[in-house]
Amino acid sequence: MNPMLKRIAVASASTALAFAVACTGTAEGSIPPTISPDIFAPIPTPRPFGQTPTQTATPFVLPIPTVAISASPEPMATQVPTAIPSATFGAPDPEPTSGTPPTPTATALPLPTATPEFTATPEPTATREPTAVPTQTPVPAAPGGILFSLTDGSIFLDPENVAPESIAAGVFLADFSATATFGNPVNASFRAYSYGIKFREVDGDYQVISIDSAGKVQHRLFHESTDGTIDTYNVLQEFAHNDIKVGGSDSNSLQITVIDDLAWLYVNGTYITEFVVDGIGVASDVEFLAELENETNISGAQTELPFAEVRSASVAAFSASELLVKEVGEISRTEPTGTLRDSFVTAEFVSPYEQILGRWSVGFEYVDPATGTSNWFIFNNRRQWKHVSRAGTDGELIEVVTGVSNLILRDRDDVNELKIFGTNGIYQVFINGVYLTELTFDPEFSPVQVSAIAGFEPTDQAPGIPTRVNNFTVWSMGE
Repeated sequence: MNPMLKRIAVASASTALAFAVACTGTAEGSIPPTISPDIFAPIPTPRPFGQTPTQTATPFVLPIPTVAISASPEPMATQVPTAIPSATFGAPDPEPTSGTPPTPTATALPLPTATPEFTATPEPTATREPTAVPTQTPVPAAPGGILFSLTDGSIFLDPENVAPESIAAGVFLADFSATATFGNPVNASFRAYSYGIKFREVDGDYQVISIDSAGKVQHRLFHESTDGTIDTYNVLQEFAHNDIKVGGSDSNSLQITVIDDLAWLYVNGTYITEFVVDGIGVASDVEFLAELENETNISGAQTELPFAEVRSASVAAFSASELLVKEVGEISRTEPTGTLRDSFVTAEFVSPYEQILGRWSVGFEYVDPATGTSNWFIFNNRRQWKHVSRAGTDGELIEVVTGVSNLILRDRDDVNELKIFGTNGIYQVFINGVYLTELTFDPEFSPVQVSAIAGFEPTDQAPGIPTRVNNFTVWSMGE
């Protein structure tokens, strides 16, 4: 062997031996162990690239679903999970299959971006007009329901009598409306005086609404002794009013309407207040008094009474509770009353839902059954109120007067009380016990039928949604 090649072989063997010793961890100076050739048996024999190896054992394999795989895979779009209905993303809701949509819940989901305002149903066309009430033969009406009327009268103060002088209407009523104009007997700077309207007398006690020469308007309770003299009186309430005329040639007018335990007071044509009275159901004569206090006796003088009138009040219709269910394109209403010339109407309307869930409107309808001419007073959850009229059954709807009031409550289940007192075509409107406005109906003196209504305007109230009306009561002030 070539010496050079021999040296290389020896060096290579030495290097290999040192490496083997290092890998086995044999202590320095020990003899390396003999390596059995069997250790290399498990190493597979190299195979050409792509050849499948022969398995020596059956391996554990996770089960694979038996789905047929096409040679041409389906597009990825077909593997997207089933989509949520389009309404969730703002697309229009499908038309309901019945006329009664589900009642909205109080905890509604946030409204979709594409539909920023909830619409319960498609809005009817704006040209829709209220359903005409069929023309009927009107029931003959009494002339204003007036039971007592006086013109050009006077109350003479008898020098021999220290009790109040009076003119009695001769009508015994618990619920009524009385109006009187009193002429001042003297100038207030010369002598004190007083006058008023007496009502609900029982066992010598009676109530009076009065005006005196000091400019006071008072509700007083009197007690009369058996000999006809006044023993005592108490001022129950005093009402602020700055328009009392006290000159000797001046006059003042009083109007009081008493129904159940409430009274409504007007002085010189101006509404003053609603107040509580006693003696529910106590029927007594209504009288017009002068010189109420003994100590201000001005005997021999006269208190002019150029006008006095008493009307009875009787219940013409009453409903403890009723649901007015909205129909498409229609006003929902209670059954109309009989024909009334003058009336006092009251009802409590319960809000059907929150403002965000839809619009609603409620009120009273007055219809002349002979001509179809109608007047409506309505208010809505935009806090608007309106007087709307129509001449005949085919006339144009006209908004006579409109306004806005924070008196109107508009959350779900809020209760709004509406009262309207009307005589001679003049109607005083109260919402939640507060005077709102005065309306003039046209024609002024026609007898009408009255209903409580809901869903007056085209965009108000979803079909199928009910509005509860409580204590709908109509008092006839003249049939």
